[in-house]
Amino acid sequence: MHKLPHFKRFIFIFVGAGLLLIHSWVSYVTFHYPYLGIGVSSTDNINWSISEIYEDGAAEKMGLIVNDTVLRINGGPTGEHFTVLKFRDIEQAHSIEIMRNGQRYTFDIKNNTNELSSRYVLGIIGELVLFAISVFLYFNVKHSRSIYYLLAVFILMGLAFMCAEASSRSDALAKFITLNAMSFIPLLFAKFIYFFLKEKGYKLFHQRWLKYAFALLTFLAAIRIVYFLDMPLHRYFLIDRFISLLCFALGSLLTIILLIVIYIEKRHEYSFSAKVIKIIFIAFLLSFLPFLLLSVVPDLLGKPVVSYAYAVWFITLFPLTFIYYTVKETLYKNNGTVSFLFPIKNRRLGAFYRILTEHGQIKKLEDAKFSLLPQICTALGLEAAALRFHDNSRIRLVTHGPLNKTELEHAVLTDDSPPSKHIVYAINSELDFTSHIIMKKISPDLPFSDEQQQWIAILKSQLSILIENVYLSEKLSMKVSELISEPAAAADMPADYYLWFRKSLYQMQEKERRRVATDLHDTVMQDIYFAKQRVTAIQNGRLEPAALQTELKELAEYLDIINLNVRETGFQLYPHLLKEVGFAVTVSNLIETERMNVPFKLQLRIEQKTEWEQLDTDVHHHLFRIMQELLSNAKKHSKANEVDFHLYYANQTFVLEYDDDGIGLNEKEHSGGIGWHGINHRINSLEGKMQYFTSINKGLKLILTLPAEGKDTYESRN
Repeated sequence: MHKLPHFKRFIFIFVGAGLLLIHSWVSYVTFHYPYLGIGVSSTDNINWSISEIYEDGAAEKMGLIVNDTVLRINGGPTGEHFTVLKFRDIEQAHSIEIMRNGQRYTFDIKNNTNELSSRYVLGIIGELVLFAISVFLYFNVKHSRSIYYLLAVFILMGLAFMCAEASSRSDALAKFITLNAMSFIPLLFAKFIYFFLKEKGYKLFHQRWLKYAFALLTFLAAIRIVYFLDMPLHRYFLIDRFISLLCFALGSLLTIILLIVIYIEKRHEYSFSAKVIKIIFIAFLLSFLPFLLLSVVPDLLGKPVVSYAYAVWFITLFPLTFIYYTVKETLYKNNGTVSFLFPIKNRRLGAFYRILTEHGQIKKLEDAKFSLLPQICTALGLEAAALRFHDNSRIRLVTHGPLNKTELEHAVLTDDSPPSKHIVYAINSELDFTSHIIMKKISPDLPFSDEQQQWIAILKSQLSILIENVYLSEKLSMKVSELISEPAAAADMPADYYLWFRKSLYQMQEKERRRVATDLHDTVMQDIYFAKQRVTAIQNGRLEPAALQTELKELAEYLDIINLNVRETGFQLYPHLLKEVGFAVTVSNLIETERMNVPFKLQLRIEQKTEWEQLDTDVHHHLFRIMQELLSNAKKHSKANEVDFHLYYANQTFVLEYDDDGIGLNEKEHSGGIGWHGINHRINSLEGKMQYFTSINKGLKLILTLPAEGKDTYESRN
């Protein structure tokens, strides 16, 4: 494992050196020989005549015409020139002697200037873009089987651009690379999609046909070695070219069908891999499909509608479109366009929106010091800010930045502090407590803009709700603590009810503590122990600087794994993504994560996403936990081959359907097994209903329905 970085560098250097050598050779051919664009034919392999003058070739400029008899090339017999012998084209020639109407003409090509064609410049640009993307992927994306296939696609596309001009000059190496690239690119792309989804846990069809197709193309590639031999290859080249175009067409068509099928299946899922597939689907259609329809298919049937020199540029739309839509998704979430043009304003706007989306995560007033107040300062351009809370018992002050507490208290009580120092806004003033937000601006003389004033008005209303919720939550916590610690506080309740309450509460606490302790022991603590052993080994070892850097890099990667495990444990305790990215994305990420840990095919469909997102946060939590419990039960008991979740909204009702083809349930499991109590309790608390249909070896189907308002029982009662 510790040799991996060296191996990566070796592969990069080896591939880079190979590409540099190929580029040097094809550049030499391109600059040393102009593109002539002459096709010849012969009936006896002795007398040769021009059969075709290709577009954009030097032959047009020199005045050569069809039916000119070609007598000699480079001073030798026409039939012995290697491009004529192999491909029946005249390329890489310094001089041509022809006969026209009984007169001899000699054309000196060697001394003609080989102009730098626009096609070559564009080819260089395409090559550099594709290789740059490949380098970025190689060094910045975690290596896997799928990423190797994607790298192969981009490298072959870059090679095709690199060799295009030399191939038009009948260079054997360039034709060998170009034809192989045309054959392999669609298949490699299909394999990338297959293994990408497989790595994400999707249970897909067997890839046997991909293996057979790959073996066939490898066999054809091996036969193409004949291009490096001095022998007549014209008929073979025509057949091989047709086969290469056919492979490209069929491979592209199969890839498009594969993408369509996967897209239809995943269009109602909001996971990372589903989003990547949608982006790939769009990018592939915009790039490969026009090239296929405008050049490849018409060429197979007769003649291209658009020349390959121009149509090939549609291929470059794939990486560009993929990058565009990827960036667009990021821009949509982070407002990156505004950030690029107006970075300061966007940072403040982004911070303000984070306040609105994350303020509900604060469970006590003191937490505002670490997230809420810094975000307010960023959003409004403040030097410092504070929250003041006053009830009958005490005054609490939470600050961020340089503030004098005495001056703050005086500003709140007298309300006569100069605007240049502090700005005080009352938040809650009509309840049995009062609260204020105090602001200290970086530039005291610069007033708030109209837009910022609107932000502050919205912020005050949000803070009012937040602080009231924190206050009520603290009062409830105090009351529960009294019930637990002071029996006298429960004097108005029956003794057995009080004892049952304490016992149930302690049981729930201990059960959750055991689960968390088990998770920490089985993952985090073991990982930390091995990391410590690794550190000790590094301390005791006498390593060379290069080896030490490798060990430290691997240790850092191992710590990243520990961090990932801690985050996963935290996610199980509290699915924070519900607030950060919403219900649909969080549930999709849960399903995507579980796909890699379950023996069955796992599917998710979420329809009417907007309606689901509008449900209360507590409802989202209950639904998330219900899906977790159903997945856990399926893994432990169902023995299913397929498990399907379908969430939709119909007739003013939210419906969560669970369906598997497993062994079903018996009456004992109906009444009390496999977490039914927990699921029933959550459904009842949401005023929902549950139906199930099952029998032994016939699978299980559950239908959970919630009323449209999606209110918690306790909330609706109050």
